[in-house]
Amino acid sequence: MSIFTKLSTSALAVLSIFAMTGCSPNTPAQRGYEKAKSHLKENLKVPNSLKINGATCYYVVVEEYIVSGGYPYQYKISYSAKNGFDMTINDVAYYGYNDEYGSLKSYGTDSSKFNSASTGGKKQDIKV
Repeated sequence: MSIFTKLSTSALAVLSIFAMTGCSPNTPAQRGYEKAKSHLKENLKVPNSLKINGATCYYVVVEEYIVSGGYPYQYKISYSAKNGFDMTINDVAYYGYNDEYGSLKSYGTDSSKFNSASTGGKKQDIKV
């Protein structure tokens, strides 16, 4: 084999490993994040100004979150956006998501469910 073939094969192998370990766009956690981000954007005065600064998701396997349409996926989304006065605001929004029903719940700035999930839940990988 030529050196070029060996390098190409090695590069392809490394890229494959990174692709397999990356976050899949079709996971329940990612679907919930995309839904939450869309909801957040729709409710801004200047939707196109939305910039996500960070997002965290926890999955909680506790009966109260799953039974009767609860929200086992809990999100904290830090963002910046322009308001009606063309000023940039920085804020945090909290959401719950139930993948089985495809339902999203906005908690606004109430962090209580997210904080509870972060102590007893499993952190989920999401691509921001």
